[in-house]
Amino acid sequence: MQGGRKGRPYIDMVGPVTLWSARAARAVSEEVRCIVGTLGGCAQQNADTVAHWPVLGWCVHAEASRPACRKGLLTAVSERLSYNERMQILVARSDNRPFELARFDAAWARAGGDPSELVFVTPSTATEVAAPDAVFGGLLLTGGPDVEPARYRARPEPGVKMNLDRERDALDLGLLERAEREGWPVLAVCYGCQVMNVFYGGTLIQDLDRAGKPDHYVAEPKDHLAHVVRKCGRGGGRWLDSCPEEFLVNSRHHQAIGEVAPPLDVILTAPDGVVEAVKLRHISRLAVGVQWHPENLMQAEHVSLFRAFRSACLAPFAVHGPRSTIPGAR
Repeated sequence: MQGGRKGRPYIDMVGPVTLWSARAARAVSEEVRCIVGTLGGCAQQNADTVAHWPVLGWCVHAEASRPACRKGLLTAVSERLSYNERMQILVARSDNRPFELARFDAAWARAGGDPSELVFVTPSTATEVAAPDAVFGGLLLTGGPDVEPARYRARPEPGVKMNLDRERDALDLGLLERAEREGWPVLAVCYGCQVMNVFYGGTLIQDLDRAGKPDHYVAEPKDHLAHVVRKCGRGGGRWLDSCPEEFLVNSRHHQAIGEVAPPLDVILTAPDGVVEAVKLRHISRLAVGVQWHPENLMQAEHVSLFRAFRSACLAPFAVHGPRSTIPGAR
């Protein structure tokens, strides 16, 4: 922990934290270190300040000139960190894609999360897992089938082979509606990005090869970096602040966003103009869709996407805490 002025208390946030141990936080202390301010006054005042921090998931150390101040800070921090155990993210996947569990568990852990925070839901388990009274911190849409063309007011194009799953479409569209209603942060991957665009009123390109935009489907290896993506417009705002202007992604999709939904902004494109990422035009709620598969990649820009999403999901729990016990299923 770096020092401040003599006799002045401060808080050093060293993170991101998992619930496994403080050792994990110390291991990444050189990656993320933020001195959040010099605290003065009575212990109760300092405790109130800590209690209203918007982000959980950090290991917090306090050093104060007065024992009472130190005690108040650590008590408040301990109370807030306990909410991490109840914050859970709803993760939609297809019934025939059980491998998504291991992939997203690993990506979540790389971003500083505990895999037990992820609650996977499929069309066959939705009634039980995603009950209307269950409380979640956010929604993560994984890869999957092709969106049924009727969902975006189109007919199937002749000669285009599509892998349709109407139950998965219904699941994800219903969960996006719930996310909109409850204000959940959303991270949508590949198929999830496409269904997000359809949900908000956009359309899809049914086959990129036929549209003259080949080389977007490289099935193996999963972490093969197929092409670059470049920021455009506002570049994703603070959600992609830690990403460079241009970086490499993997790619295994034959469809893509066509007409962009009115509430969405394009934030990343491929060199051939294919939309690679969109975000909801909203000043406070994270809702981002990416066309590649960051769960397969270990580079910093891909890990940071999950980290930003997790922080956004934790924010409401830092202030209010959970409203009820959350059922979960893997």
